[in-house]
Amino acid sequence: MTPESFLFHIPHASTHFPFREGFYRPELVAGKVDKLTDWYTERIFHVEGIDSVQAQFSRVFCDVERFVPDDLEPMAAKGMGFYYTKTDEGLNFREEREWKEIVLRDFYRPYHSKLTQLVRTKMESTGTCCLFDGHSFSAMPFLREEDQNPERPDICLGTQGRHTPAWLTDAVRSV
Repeated sequence: MTPESFLFHIPHASTHFPFREGFYRPELVAGKVDKLTDWYTERIFHVEGIDSVQAQFSRVFCDVERFVPDDLEPMAAKGMGFYYTKTDEGLNFREEREWKEIVLRDFYRPYHSKLTQLVRTKMESTGTCCLFDGHSFSAMPFLREEDQNPERPDICLGTQGRHTPAWLTDAVRSV
């Protein structure tokens, strides 16, 4: 593998929450964006010569790592699908109505189109694409997380069993 075949995916580093009048309850969102941001991942996963794609909006606004449609995404039942409607504590901070479709159309789908195109370009030019999915963790688990163990790593590199060869996982762990 060459550096040209690598791609860093940084989905949750932004704190930007595009404002829309009446779209959400700002008093409930204020601290939630900070709490759910993967802090410093845009720096941690910045390596000269390696391409990256980063969401330019908060995951609270549109979580590009959730599955669509909602019946494929387990967190949607907790109000935390691609279109969050509830805080970590379960309080409603926005309604679905027409806004959900707007976020899907104007943010989620264009983001995935861009990511897909970058992967496709790397596959065509190098024969492979090694996508690193970069995350960080808060010191304490979120209330809605299944794993409530407070012994958490500082960062996470996502892997996908059928797509991630064991030699690569082992090499990253050793670094």
